[in-house]
Amino acid sequence: MIFAFTRPELTGFQKCVSGRVTMSRSALQSFEGCQVSVALRGGERIDDCQLVSAGRSSTRTVWLFSNGVDLFVELDDVIDVWGAAGRPLAA
Repeated sequence: MIFAFTRPELTGFQKCVSGRVTMSRSALQSFEGCQVSVALRGGERIDDCQLVSAGRSSTRTVWLFSNGVDLFVELDDVIDVWGAAGRPLAA
C-alpha cells in the first residue's frame, strides 16, 4: 500500500499483515539518500526515486520522493531495492 502526501499534516497509516518476506530495514537504510528503484508486493515498481528514510524502530513506512511527491510505503510491502540505472549509489 502506498500513501502519497503533499501535506505533512496528513497521516493515518495502517499496519500490514506480518509474516511476509520483505527487505530488512538495515538493508534499506544503506540506500538512504540514493536514487533507487523499488519493487513492491503485487508486482508494482517505483523507478528512479530517492529513498529519503527507511525509518527507525517504531516506523512502519519507508519514505520515498518521486516526481515531486513524498511517498510513504508500508515497510512490509517493499520486496527489493536497487540503484537506479545510471545513478551512482552514495558511498
